[in-house]
Amino acid sequence: MATRIQYDFIGRKEYGEEQARPKLSMNLNNDDNFQEYVINGSPLEKIRTDLKKIGKNAPNHDLLDAILYCHQSVSDLAKKIEDPAKISAYFSDLIKFLRDSVIAVRLTVPQRVKCISCF
Repeated sequence: MATRIQYDFIGRKEYGEEQARPKLSMNLNNDDNFQEYVINGSPLEKIRTDLKKIGKNAPNHDLLDAILYCHQSVSDLAKKIEDPAKISAYFSDLIKFLRDSVIAVRLTVPQRVKCISCF
């Protein structure tokens, strides 16, 4: 199931290519790390190690934290449900809901400009 999710929603490698083609992208501060950690699938231990190396105000701190949170949440749910058939059904229903009912929106906003005469 994880391979299918990766292929359908995140990114996939074309035959003969080393880098995956992403289906998602992030802002300039996060995109390179998103490609490395999510699209190309870095091991969780590398993500944990890299998260420990950066400060809480680093541009990629929240991204790495979110990756670990998602992995942990999926793992916790699977442990809670226990039955492999029920786990598969639960995540299949969740994926279908996200695919059919959730819309991702990209907003591009200009940089904030300091206005001396505003109000």
